[in-house]
Amino acid sequence: MSHGRQLWGFKDGNRKFWSPPIAKPFLPFSSRTVRQIHQAALYRVSPDRLSVQSRDAHRLLPAPFLSSNAIVNSTLRTRSARRMHSYIQFITTPTADTAGTALLLDVGKKRYLFGNIHEGLQRACVQRNARLAKTTEVFVTGKTEWKNIGGLFGVILTLADANASVIRSELENAKKKRTEETPELVAAKAGKKAKLDEERAKVFREAGLDPEEHFGAPEKDGETQVALPTLTIHGGKNLTHTIATGRRFIFRKGMPVEINEHVQNQDHDSADNGRDPDWVDNLIQVWKLSVEPSNGNQSPKIAPEAHRKRVFDEFATGDLPSPRNEEASENLLCSDELRRTVVSEMFNSQWRLDALFETPLSKVRMPALMWIRNKETNKVEPYFPPENGSLPDIEVLVRRPWPGALIDELPPTKPSKAALSYIVRHYPQKGKFLPEKAKALNVHHLVFQALQRGHTVKSQDGTIVTPDMVLEPSRIGGGFAVVDLPSRDYIQNLVTRSEWKMPRVMDGLQAIVWNLGPDVARDPALRSFIGQHDTLKHVMSSPDISPNYLVFDSSSALVIRLNQIDSQRYPIPIHSNVLQSDALASDLSNANLPEPHAAARDLQLQLEPYLKIQAAADTQGYLDTRTVLEVTPKEVLEIAQNVRSDIAAEGLTGSIPGQDLPSQDAEIICLGTGSSAPSKYRNVSATLLRVPGSGNYLFDCGEGTLGQLKRLYAPSHLRGLLRGLKAIWVSHMHADHHLGTTSVIKAWYEANHGRGNTPRGNPRPLDEEPISPIDVLHKGKNLLLFAGHQMIRWLKEYSSVEDFGYNNIVAIRTHSIINNKTSASWMDWNGAQFVRIGQGSTVLVHEATFNDDMQGDAEAKKHSTMSEAIGVAQAMGAKRLILTHFSQRYQKIPSLGALGNINVKYDDPEPASNGAEDISVPDDLEVVGSMNNPNDDFPPQGKPTPPPSKPVHSPQSSPISPANPGELKVAIAFDFLRVRVGDIAHLEKFTPILQRMFEILEKEDKAKAKDHPSEVVRRKKEEEKERKRQEIVKHKEAKEAQKQARKEKTARRERKQSNKEEREVAGGKEDTGNRGEMKEQMDDVGAAERENKGIDDVSRGQDPKTVQVTGDGKMAQNRGGERRPSLPLSQDSELQPANSTGAPP
Repeated sequence: MSHGRQLWGFKDGNRKFWSPPIAKPFLPFSSRTVRQIHQAALYRVSPDRLSVQSRDAHRLLPAPFLSSNAIVNSTLRTRSARRMHSYIQFITTPTADTAGTALLLDVGKKRYLFGNIHEGLQRACVQRNARLAKTTEVFVTGKTEWKNIGGLFGVILTLADANASVIRSELENAKKKRTEETPELVAAKAGKKAKLDEERAKVFREAGLDPEEHFGAPEKDGETQVALPTLTIHGGKNLTHTIATGRRFIFRKGMPVEINEHVQNQDHDSADNGRDPDWVDNLIQVWKLSVEPSNGNQSPKIAPEAHRKRVFDEFATGDLPSPRNEEASENLLCSDELRRTVVSEMFNSQWRLDALFETPLSKVRMPALMWIRNKETNKVEPYFPPENGSLPDIEVLVRRPWPGALIDELPPTKPSKAALSYIVRHYPQKGKFLPEKAKALNVHHLVFQALQRGHTVKSQDGTIVTPDMVLEPSRIGGGFAVVDLPSRDYIQNLVTRSEWKMPRVMDGLQAIVWNLGPDVARDPALRSFIGQHDTLKHVMSSPDISPNYLVFDSSSALVIRLNQIDSQRYPIPIHSNVLQSDALASDLSNANLPEPHAAARDLQLQLEPYLKIQAAADTQGYLDTRTVLEVTPKEVLEIAQNVRSDIAAEGLTGSIPGQDLPSQDAEIICLGTGSSAPSKYRNVSATLLRVPGSGNYLFDCGEGTLGQLKRLYAPSHLRGLLRGLKAIWVSHMHADHHLGTTSVIKAWYEANHGRGNTPRGNPRPLDEEPISPIDVLHKGKNLLLFAGHQMIRWLKEYSSVEDFGYNNIVAIRTHSIINNKTSASWMDWNGAQFVRIGQGSTVLVHEATFNDDMQGDAEAKKHSTMSEAIGVAQAMGAKRLILTHFSQRYQKIPSLGALGNINVKYDDPEPASNGAEDISVPDDLEVVGSMNNPNDDFPPQGKPTPPPSKPVHSPQSSPISPANPGELKVAIAFDFLRVRVGDIAHLEKFTPILQRMFEILEKEDKAKAKDHPSEVVRRKKEEEKERKRQEIVKHKEAKEAQKQARKEKTARRERKQSNKEEREVAGGKEDTGNRGEMKEQMDDVGAAERENKGIDDVSRGQDPKTVQVTGDGKMAQNRGGERRPSLPLSQDSELQPANSTGAPP
């Protein structure tokens, strides 16, 4: 059906999409988007502008930039009659822990994340309880470099978990609601709803409206469908490439992720009024500003690309076009399509771990897990190929490789200098609805919402009523801008952009949030721009302005308390709560410029319904260290003082244990002691070893490691530490062990080679001959990296996005223990082999992820319990043990029940000859966890290995027995622990004190939580929920009792009737001489009848021999509707009528 020059996209529910006949190729929607449009039925296509128009909002949405979520959620905005409320909340500002600024735009029904998605953002959201649920759009500002996107992987997983939790909750609530409601209640509600819908539909038809358009198709009974939202990440060039590099360690199913890259040539300066937004949904409009530096060092322009669709199989098989045979634009398109496909397979793949497919044995890439079907039993059994000789010509079953693993290497890209900023606008806000006017115009109350949505209706007397007759005047929607300027080189190109003069873009703009690099805030060009826009509110966030406050309050407060107990080993983190913007404000005031607001954590900038800045005081919202010191229990402090006195006395008497240990002055610094994901109290894995005279060595480097170093060391000391950093070890390819490596390497490079210098040297090829690490360190300023094959490839792929110092890395590839050339096995972390490797160690730093009561979880997730870790240390004969890598379920301190002596016995199927074992690795073998299977969460693609040897807790001696179990000293690690090897024994003495402190604090926290307003509200909600649940239970019980009572009553009646029938049958067989007795019974019945009613002959027209008369003169029937059996009456009975008239005898 046509409307002028417009065509509807759908007609009468037909799924056929009408493409307008125009010369320019129409940009089609995806099949998923088409289905969503069909379900929403709220949009039409404009052929002349290639756009989609909402029937209810009467606004034009450009099709190329239309969000698929906008179509699904279109009814949210149009059906809402409430006044919009939206505000910006600052989550982070530049500090040692958080490198940039992150904002959360809350519009009620939806949330948007803007700013730098830096390392530590995920942990900051957990600390501040920032509500990331319902966040489906992320807008990354600034350049595409690790400083701005280092936390993106963690945020993606956090958003996935948050949205999945919301969906699960909705489904569970719907299911619970269905199960709690009785069929009678459901039927009553359905009947009431049907009646209301019928009345509503009638009123809508009389008002000239289509009911289906406003209420949609009726829901099917018993069904609850919750759409899985798509996470869209907006950013600059190379964002897709960066996400695709994580395919080796990031894998999620059922969470679609789309990357929306914006480059410079996509900015369209059209008419003077302004250009269309680059992205819209049903709540906001977004214009993207890509700004290049003005120093001539700009990113290369992106040439227009020809559209050519590629399938994933083409990329996976390596059948890619050669640069020599095809045009550069075609190659660029192919590379971009490859990256997008990889990202799609990372988060929305249909791959299954348990899916097997059949293939010839000769085509299987070794090592691999293989199965074969037994022809006799028809069962699948593990298959082990022959170790020597040729392979048999048979079919085997193997797992289909994970799609992300099929891409061996991404095509390289080039760094981009462009910095991305955004202008965000709300839609025009409709005026307040005036129900009095609507009633005066005789409009039915059921169509009030239709008027609020902008529909014209008919009143009950047939008069046409338009929305403007019952609404206050509409107003322009508010908005803000997020501007990211990394350096002064970007200011000129930013302030001269034409968008700042376009009414279409600027009308309604209320504030600008400035995310500035060092020394940018004082630039004269920026000051001049602020003076030209003095009607706007300006909020500045910069390292020159924001204080270096403690971002992670919980962890910092814990360290401060630990410092009170043991100040030598737990230093207070470096911080400052002093705002640095006073000098800047004074400069702007002297220049007659508006004073900007300094950005601060939890600062809120309200946009709708009116502009309001909820400014915090200088120290409001920051951790009050003085209060933390006062909270520590005095009992704990007194015991700690006694322990410190005992340690000092040992030093005077020379009886300090462990004086004979080697390298007593070597220092171990625990930068992160948690596992899986950062939490409020523990960061993820990282341990630094400082050996005087030999350098510094980092073991694992989880996200936020550099921030932890900045909290421990002042800038000058940190530079010295980084200059002495010799090597980094990455244990395995899990995100919590390596996502901080890039930022640490870049900081190391800047400390050794200077900031801004082009990295020198060439990276060492992965397949080069073995070299001596000592020789490498003496040749120049290089950094050794000991890591697996996948880790090295990840750094190599990312190095084309940013020059972070990769060319000065000497990568030494590590291997697992290899048995032979066709099979491989993981090193048994708690087995005899590992014990032999560390035999006689001075210090063992061992993961203790789980408590002893979670042995099953430890085995399933390939981690250790605390008892297992202690047992390994004892079997090694280690002198000192530091436990770390605790599960985040143990937020503060794990259970300490396993700290007693444990003797361990290990099964040793292959005892080493001469007391040792050759663990050399052949150079030509592929490391386990190869491209066939890059994720350690999945079983390795190697030979099925026997179950790992388990530690047996037994007092018996073992094949590898501890040298001296009583000599082992065990310490529990916390973040920021700095301990000398010679002082580890002292830590064990403080462990009972820590346990006591946490017990006291936990009791106090629970007592305070009971009186907290939020807890009171929660309890009331729980009580109300329980009350309703009890009512439902009582209602069900009453129904069941009634039902049971009816059953019992029916049973009694049936038994009574059965007994009566038996008596009647027996009475009919007796001699007729008993009729006198029967007559007496019937006389009693007649007497009772006459006494109750005094009726006439009630058996008129009936056979007197078969009629049974009740007291009310009617034929008796039982409650089940069956007639009661009649009594045979004698001819001379008094109940026999005397005549046909029915007169009484």
